[in-house]
Amino acid sequence: MSKCTPQKRLAQFNNKELSIKKQKLFCFGSANIPLHKLHSKFFKNIFTNYLKPEYKIPGVRCCNVALMCDEILDSMNRSVFQKILIKLDFNADIRPKLVQTIFLEDVNYETVTRSIIECLIEMEIKFQNVMVFISDNASYMLKAFKSLKTILFNCTHVACFAHIIALVGETWRSNLSEVDLIFANLKSIFARGSNHKKRFIDFLKSNEEKIQRIIHHQLLLGGTHVSKQLAIVQKI
Repeated sequence: MSKCTPQKRLAQFNNKELSIKKQKLFCFGSANIPLHKLHSKFFKNIFTNYLKPEYKIPGVRCCNVALMCDEILDSMNRSVFQKILIKLDFNADIRPKLVQTIFLEDVNYETVTRSIIECLIEMEIKFQNVMVFISDNASYMLKAFKSLKTILFNCTHVACFAHIIALVGETWRSNLSEVDLIFANLKSIFARGSNHKKRFIDFLKSNEEKIQRIIHHQLLLGGTHVSKQLAIVQKI
């Protein structure tokens, strides 16, 4: 086997189709690091001091983009507002990138609008370059887009299909209550049937000794762990 020397590896690297700029974007995207971090003054100083002066870190400020926004609740019941950018350039990497995640104290169209404008300014994206705004059909999102439309004059709102399908399903359920009851009963028969319960009880009875041994073993391990932690605390 031929050994790959550093010179050969460097030649292979230089012959790759992707430039170092695109590789940098790919690296940050794979690590889920927001693209706006590329514009940090501390990050730029490193490349200014150690790379050639003509090196320029690529961004999304000069191309058309689609903005995707979503608000969800995390495990601590906090409102998390996430923004994802998609470069509308088929000659480049068009995979969506998470650029910002913030917590909203109040969820309304004003906080959403303010957050989006601050994000675009921080990313140095021109307002006329935002071509698509993707969100759900929540009333505050629709109102936020109406207020943003005055500055994002090239932007078109696209509603999330999953949210639309969910709304259609809720409409069907509310207007066809008898059909909804039939499907709920069918689901209950298959998911919580008496046969399932009987088989589970038979399984517990046939494996009672094994289950008891497992429980006793776990209790013993738990007691040993607590004893060790108590000994450490007492030494402190």
